[in-house]
Amino acid sequence: MALTKNCMIIDTHIDTPYRIKKRPQDISRRIRDGNFDYARAMQGGLNAAFMVVYVPAKYEEKGGARLFANEMIDLIEGWTQKWPDKFILAKSPEDLRAQLDHGRMSIVIAWKTVHLSKVILPILNSSTIAAFAT
Repeated sequence: MALTKNCMIIDTHIDTPYRIKKRPQDISRRIRDGNFDYARAMQGGLNAAFMVVYVPAKYEEKGGARLFANEMIDLIEGWTQKWPDKFILAKSPEDLRAQLDHGRMSIVIAWKTVHLSKVILPILNSSTIAAFAT
């Protein structure tokens, strides 16, 4: 665990938001299934998590992609409001550095479905999105 004491540990692709949207769970505590929760992340020394906003292709085809994307963003941002003692939103590398070692998990909002340019670009202009994931 010496490595986790001397380095910033970042997971750049966590798909938990989509799973939680489909089946709500309290990720501020250890959960039975899934790969991410606050307890496991802190135990493993994780400092920052890139939470992926995934929009299924069906929403681009039938409509509703922007609404779905905004709901995903609201879900992720909601964790920082619901559990402010555990999660904090990071919008820049400077935020990540400043938030290091404060006992909270930094959350970065990332996009997975980058082909949705009609959906993504308007949101990026007014949002907290900080990164793209592929």
